[in-house]
Amino acid sequence: MSRLMRWCALVLLAAQALCSVYGPGTTQAASIHSFNSAFYGYSLNYPASWVAHSPSGANDLLLQSPDHASAFAVQATSGVLPPAAQRPLALRLLRSLLALPVNEKLSSLSTTPKLIGGTATQVEARAQTGTLHRFAVVRVVGYTGYVFIFYGYGPTPPSIAVDGPAFALHNILASLTLTPRRAYFTKPSVYFGLYYPLGWQHVSYPTLGKIVENGPNGAVIFADFGHAATNTIDLRLLLLDNVVLMGKIQGQANFGTTVVDGVSVQLVQVPITDKSKRQLVATVADTSLNGFNYVFGGVAVKGSKEERLVRDAIVSAAMAPPALPPDTGAFIAYRPPSHHYILRRPAAWVISDHDTTTDAAFTSRDGILSLVVITRTGALQQVLTTLSHNITQGSLSNIVHTTPAKLGALLGQERVIDATIFKGLVQETHLIAATSGNTVYVLSWNFYTGQPNTTTLQKLARQVQTSFALTT
Repeated sequence: MSRLMRWCALVLLAAQALCSVYGPGTTQAASIHSFNSAFYGYSLNYPASWVAHSPSGANDLLLQSPDHASAFAVQATSGVLPPAAQRPLALRLLRSLLALPVNEKLSSLSTTPKLIGGTATQVEARAQTGTLHRFAVVRVVGYTGYVFIFYGYGPTPPSIAVDGPAFALHNILASLTLTPRRAYFTKPSVYFGLYYPLGWQHVSYPTLGKIVENGPNGAVIFADFGHAATNTIDLRLLLLDNVVLMGKIQGQANFGTTVVDGVSVQLVQVPITDKSKRQLVATVADTSLNGFNYVFGGVAVKGSKEERLVRDAIVSAAMAPPALPPDTGAFIAYRPPSHHYILRRPAAWVISDHDTTTDAAFTSRDGILSLVVITRTGALQQVLTTLSHNITQGSLSNIVHTTPAKLGALLGQERVIDATIFKGLVQETHLIAATSGNTVYVLSWNFYTGQPNTTTLQKLARQVQTSFALTT
């Protein structure tokens, strides 16, 4: 069940709890009071005789008539509910408010209130349960990456003499206005969108994200993506890599999951100190989808409004990577623009982002095995020693085997390194190196031992090794 659907279930339970406590009564409206939500940006008017309760549980606002027989509530959560899903949700809540059994017919009136920049669906009905006659109304709204549910109920004739509650609830909804509190970032080239707070300052920090927004008291929201397929182990390490970009870790990291755009993603929360020595909490989520890595996160003072805004931004994200082609088992040629060689690689593998130290990078679409091509100038043994040092640096222990090997038709060596990253996690790396003239060509792949499908993936890597050929 997604985070948004869990929230919807809580809404239904909250509505049932309200309705089960209070029975029929009367409502008289005279002057009005106003309520404005500075955080979510909605405002409304309500009868002055009604009581407004502070946010509690699932409710951001609860209004009740003096006799507690009528009520109006507002609930909000960050996320996107498809317009087609608004009416079914509203009808489920309406049935709950009226205490109607699932198999009993519900005759309701459905409308679609106009909302610039958002979507809305409203349903209302009257029903009799036992001796009680009741009116209920529900409006579901999608606006700036938030889902709002405005709902109310009250007795109706003949349980009371005057249809005051229905009149009051209609007037509350008629007074409802929404003011945007967030802006939306998206670009076709990044395949994602994200809501972030209005008024935060855009800054350039490409190492952290494609979008980085600075807020009050050291708060930051960022989002990033890259071309790669990444396994769950590396995704967890990537979480911490992004935390370190925002500050120094000061305590235990708490790992978990959340749901972004219907996809379960990894999540970490950890206390940090930023460069200004502020004590903050970092929250970062990431996932790998269709050959793209997505990272969403930020930092803020623990328990602050900004921390809520960081989490709301994360779950408001939408990911839209293009679909991967079918995996037919075919191989295709790869020829780099800057070096004189050619190889054949699995067509279904993902071409990954890489820095200037690597000539080409590919990843199996499950992220289990990564394969790179490296070119260096110098002696073969020196190159192997340097690459081996880079791989084993920081590991707990290493087992190294070196044997003669071929890279295509070139004679060379294969070095296999089993590096224990931490207890129970071993990364196996293969370095196949050969020399032509003054250039050392290295084909390397790695994976974590114990992962599924590594035998099959290594057979594919061996075919890449065999296909390697110089073109001059």
